[in-house]
Amino acid sequence: MRLVLANKFCAIRSSISSRHRPPINYITSQLTTRTVPYHFPTSSSSVPPPQWSFHGRSLPPNLLALSSISGKLLFAKTLSVGNLEAYFPLSEQFLTQSEPAFCGLTSLAMSLNALSVDPKVRWKGGWRWWNEELIGEVACLEMWEVKEKGITMEQFVVIANNNGAVVRVGRPTDEACW
Repeated sequence: MRLVLANKFCAIRSSISSRHRPPINYITSQLTTRTVPYHFPTSSSSVPPPQWSFHGRSLPPNLLALSSISGKLLFAKTLSVGNLEAYFPLSEQFLTQSEPAFCGLTSLAMSLNALSVDPKVRWKGGWRWWNEELIGEVACLEMWEVKEKGITMEQFVVIANNNGAVVRVGRPTDEACW
């Protein structure tokens, strides 16, 4: 199977001519953030809404977009050598964070679902499934506080370990972890 994938990768790579694809700097220039004025409807709230908004964010120059040509080629190469096994269960459980500071909760919900960790409580109807709110309830988190500050890596580890996952933190400066 790997040989077939490797051959398909080579065929894909060789069939993409440089004259049929835009240069990478053109692709990355299309990913820029545009700030546009937005006039929010008036509300009875005492806090005035912001007079700005943005849609999307540019990737830093040291990162590669998965949807770019280079990103797709790297993905195909990595798949062909068998190094993408964790990608598929995670992609099947993809969640978009519902609040800007919910990155930790959303990542944890995705991970617990991908690992098939049963929350042992109902999500909706008869379904037992992890989401941000359920993690907040199970961990007795004040969701208004999480909306403002998010969760720390230490909280992430405690919540995950208390709910059936086995997590060990490794930091780039900790040589024993690598």
